[in-house]
Amino acid sequence: LCSTYDGNEQIQEAKANLLVQQYELFKMKEDEDIGTMFTRFQTLVYGLRVLKKSYTTSDHVWKILRSLPQTWRPKVTAIEEAKDLKKLSLESLINNLKSHEMVLKVDEPLKKSKSVALQSTKTSSKALKAKLV
Repeated sequence: LCSTYDGNEQIQEAKANLLVQQYELFKMKEDEDIGTMFTRFQTLVYGLRVLKKSYTTSDHVWKILRSLPQTWRPKVTAIEEAKDLKKLSLESLINNLKSHEMVLKVDEPLKKSKSVALQSTKTSSKALKAKLV
């Protein structure tokens, strides 16, 4: 009975360590929206809580902000400057990010239609002078 219990404890510790590692390395995926990312994050946090490994709400807020892709950097900076991150709830953060995501999705077709590719050509200075004369 004792060895069975120790085995279970050892397995639980290994699971907890794996979840802690997943938490530390957590990043939003390229093709993911905020809702999907947050669901994945909550599942991870719940697993940690079950195994008696927990973080503060403030830790979660920081983790989510740091997990966002580079394109979100201006929004992250704005949130950091405007909000007290120690008091910010996860619900408030996620709602803020979802509303920004809607703006990004509306702007996305505009960016695609405005992009213009210019092709450069190599011209020597003599050829350029000849064209000007």
